[in-house]
Amino acid sequence: MGYNNNVVYDNEVLENRIADILETGLDSMSFMTVDRDLEQNAGMKKVIHTYTYEGAVEAVAEGQATTEKAKLTFEEKEYTVKVKQEECEYTDEQFMKDPMVLEAGLKGAATSMVNDLNKDFFDEIAKTTTLSTYTDTIKYDDIVDAIALMQVQNTIG
Repeated sequence: MGYNNNVVYDNEVLENRIADILETGLDSMSFMTVDRDLEQNAGMKKVIHTYTYEGAVEAVAEGQATTEKAKLTFEEKEYTVKVKQEECEYTDEQFMKDPMVLEAGLKGAATSMVNDLNKDFFDEIAKTTTLSTYTDTIKYDDIVDAIALMQVQNTIG
């Protein structure tokens, strides 16, 4: 009969802390739609066309044609799927001194992946050209106007 379940530690207090490597607590997933078009389909590329419509409505007499034609153009952007992964290295001796090392490594890797996803998201946001301006201090109406520019459905209420 062994007593291997009893672990005797030296007279020391073991405290586990994970360094805060989270760059933002913002859940950026609520601001994006995950594109799953390539799931269960062969291929590693997606081509997106972004359309720009330029034209104006004219008031004309019945049966009369407009004097200007609208113009439709598009910009093509090709995206290649990226494969991302991360490894965490630790030794048996580290684990024997503190079994928390494995949990801390897994949490650090998960946090790092969230940060990477957020960075990619904010890098894409930085490319946008839709701006909302305000003067002095931000007022409620400024926020409402900015949200209206994003053309997202209101899910509150």
